[in-house]
Amino acid sequence: MMSVVHDDWPSSSSTTANGFTQANGMNVFGQQPSNGTSNHRPNFTNYRVPTTSEDSWEAPTSAANNSYWNGYVNEGNNQEQYGDAAGGGRHCDPWIAAMNDLDRDNMIRGKIGLVVNQRYKIVSKISFGSYGAIYVADDLTNPLLPHVAVKFETGSDNDDVHLNYEYNVYQVVQGSVGIPSVYWYGKEFDHQIMVMDLLGPTISQTFNFCSRKFTLETILQLSEQMLARVRHLHELGFIHRDIKPENFLMGIGYNETICHLIDFGLARRFREDDDLHHIQIRKGKNLVGTARYASLNSHNGVELSRRDDLESLGYIIIEMIIGELPWREVRSRARYRTKKQSYSRIKNIKETSDWNMLCPVMAGWIRYCREMAFDGTPDYAYLFELLRNMRRVNVMGNGLNRTPFPGRFDWLHMRDSDPEKRYSYQCLFRWTLPKGVEPDVPATRHFGSFGFR
Repeated sequence: MMSVVHDDWPSSSSTTANGFTQANGMNVFGQQPSNGTSNHRPNFTNYRVPTTSEDSWEAPTSAANNSYWNGYVNEGNNQEQYGDAAGGGRHCDPWIAAMNDLDRDNMIRGKIGLVVNQRYKIVSKISFGSYGAIYVADDLTNPLLPHVAVKFETGSDNDDVHLNYEYNVYQVVQGSVGIPSVYWYGKEFDHQIMVMDLLGPTISQTFNFCSRKFTLETILQLSEQMLARVRHLHELGFIHRDIKPENFLMGIGYNETICHLIDFGLARRFREDDDLHHIQIRKGKNLVGTARYASLNSHNGVELSRRDDLESLGYIIIEMIIGELPWREVRSRARYRTKKQSYSRIKNIKETSDWNMLCPVMAGWIRYCREMAFDGTPDYAYLFELLRNMRRVNVMGNGLNRTPFPGRFDWLHMRDSDPEKRYSYQCLFRWTLPKGVEPDVPATRHFGSFGFR
């Protein structure tokens, strides 16, 4: 492929092979070429892609006004600077325009390197869900500020307002302990984007890190915090409708012992805006939320209310106590079932499970939630008392007879007491480390051809 920049710049006017005129040692953009190398890479920081079919490039008044190219980094002082702001709309090689358009599309698809709102630069990816993907970003306005989380709406449908709705819910519920703050929302790169607090691992991830065995003290601390978050949401007039371990995240740094509730994309008000009356019960609806933790009412197509959030929370606590839910199925078997068959199987097991046998300390919780009226107000004090009763009874289940660590969550105790566990924790949840900090490699590991082992 022919290079755009050449070493043999003529001293008089001539025409290059690509058809552009060079005169008096100047390149086609009115600039002197750099000396000493033939592999100059053009820098298009000050240019934007034309909005018409013409192959002209228009220079903006300043690079700060152009978030299109803000993700690109100037690689040294020897780079060719094609064009200038005073030059106005000069013409550029169509091949260069096409290549940079491709670079832009690739960056938008990969997200890494993009600068959102001319402030937040994407540096890595955390996870993705059914409605969006989460990335870690640096705040370019102040390098001393901690990382933030950036959520991109999946797809580029302009009519999709799912993230916009979630942002509106955050505007109502944020500002209290355990609810992350949102810093910016808008549309860029054909995506709906939301910038918010960066949090740590989910309850599901910490449970797996501890080999799916929590001590009683950890279960009680988590359960009380999760119930407090759900109660706060209900007091503000919302039901979550997708309570699951993946939507409870621990904080980072000084907040690593605080449990946060996130993902309000499926949340809705349970009181009408006009008269604050409770919404009416409806039937024949589709299952809402995650089938593994959904209430029986959700399986039966009944409109959800506060009782269903609490039933879903009960299933999370049961899972932490006994290790696995009765309807959990290995993936090799589940892949042969349709979604409808899987939902039906889970529903049948929930209906027939004897909680007095499977998890006696939570039998009263499940019974209370299922007997509650659709528009009933939960007795949160009673539920907190049920949790505290675990300390006074012989609790069955895996891991509950292990030595407790009062005031410390199990995964934090493991991380801080064992160098190998600390290294594993930091590698699994690398985004929780401060800026510029790498995982602590244990002295027992040596560096080989494929890294530390």
